[in-house]
Amino acid sequence: MGTLRIGMDYDVTRKIVLKLAEILDKGIMSYPVDYEFEGKRVEVTTYNIQKLYDAGLVHADSRDEWERRIHIGVWPTGFTQEGWRFLEAAQDDEVWNAAVAEVQAEGEALNVRPLKSVIVRMRREAEAAAAA
Repeated sequence: MGTLRIGMDYDVTRKIVLKLAEILDKGIMSYPVDYEFEGKRVEVTTYNIQKLYDAGLVHADSRDEWERRIHIGVWPTGFTQEGWRFLEAAQDDEVWNAAVAEVQAEGEALNVRPLKSVIVRMRREAEAAAAA
């Protein structure tokens, strides 16, 4: 039997962020969240949620009682201030694709932190250009 390899998936990360925003808009944060996106295993999705939490983009509660069942130690409850900015980038195809391309071109490991850094820098540059 093969070993399940779990890692970052920027497509899944983006879909999670957009799904959490949709849930927030409905005022029903955050139970339940559909942890399967287009056939991705639940372990991949929950790993990406954990990385969003680790990067300081989402608030989350510990859900140890659920951990054995769905392989997650945190359950997202909302966005941090940085998370809202990250969401804005995720909603813009051009910004998101440019940020992902830059991170990948730099040879960075698939991780939310480098992506977050590039998005923050791009947003600052755009705001500076708009103010000039």
